[in-house]
Amino acid sequence: MRYVVDISPEMVDEILKHTKGGKYRTVQDFILTAVQNQLYVVERRSDSPDQESLKPASTVQADILHPHIDLLVIPTTRDVKTVDPPDGSKASDQLWGQFNRFFPVKVTMRVLANMLNENGMACALKDVQEKAAMEAQRIGQELERIDDRMDRKRGDRLSTGLPFAKGRDEYKALTRFKMHFVGNPSKTKNGELKINGAPAVLRFVDIFEEGGSWKMGITKMGLEFAWMSNPILEEGDYRGSSLFSDKERDFLLEHIRQNLSSEADLIKSVLRWITDGENTPRKLSALVMGLDKEWSENVAATMRAGLIGRLSELGIIARSRDGVEVTYSLTPFGNDVLAKFDR
Repeated sequence: MRYVVDISPEMVDEILKHTKGGKYRTVQDFILTAVQNQLYVVERRSDSPDQESLKPASTVQADILHPHIDLLVIPTTRDVKTVDPPDGSKASDQLWGQFNRFFPVKVTMRVLANMLNENGMACALKDVQEKAAMEAQRIGQELERIDDRMDRKRGDRLSTGLPFAKGRDEYKALTRFKMHFVGNPSKTKNGELKINGAPAVLRFVDIFEEGGSWKMGITKMGLEFAWMSNPILEEGDYRGSSLFSDKERDFLLEHIRQNLSSEADLIKSVLRWITDGENTPRKLSALVMGLDKEWSENVAATMRAGLIGRLSELGIIARSRDGVEVTYSLTPFGNDVLAKFDR
């Protein structure tokens, strides 16, 4: 919908000054941010009708996106009913290569945990998919704008894995997020239930049929991950290089080491190969293909790329480029991770 609003010449000059200075990409960005800020203030006032809340609120920074605040904040209580994690017959214990980041999973866990505060032990899967994708799109578009402004290169962009695309690619991006980072059930020819998506593989959620519809519940480990403070969601720290706190990062790695044996073995193998000098995409893909006789060259390359993306996100490996040649190396933290996984 389009509205035409008269703005004084003085205000126009001020808006143009900020957009030309690079703080905002366009005049539309500036105005939309102003509208989002005002809606946030109005919601705050209506939720808290005491006199203190009616004081003029301070201006919200343009780089801090305010999503549906009730879905992405730390859950107000840990008293959320949890479900048992899916067993190995329902979900793999190895992350598929298309699950190239963990932060999208964090978004889903926050949304699900907050939805469960009001919906008992499980929510309709379709509702979780829609609400998680909406919140992920909001954050993704903001992070993509910050990535562009800071000239972050591929592999270092904080928006990777989030559905920030607009226009023709928007539906595709949202659908990908719902399938990969929320989850969906499928049945084999023999009628066996399989649960797809990173949250289920990580044993953070279970998906099951109840009353003729698909439901999603959160596990104890998923709830613990949702409850942990996050630098993006709590602090609006979009200019940093990390999407996770040290506590979140350590939690993810220890959880994988103890509960996802196939994923832990893949991490350990790749880190060893990199330290042994097998540190290029081509070399690693060839070695990864040897881990499973059913993996083709393309599948192995996908598995390698996804794992490298996740390890980079956690600060375990670093990339360097010489022309078109990319090589990987372990960070000091990566060496510590390898030593722990080697135990």
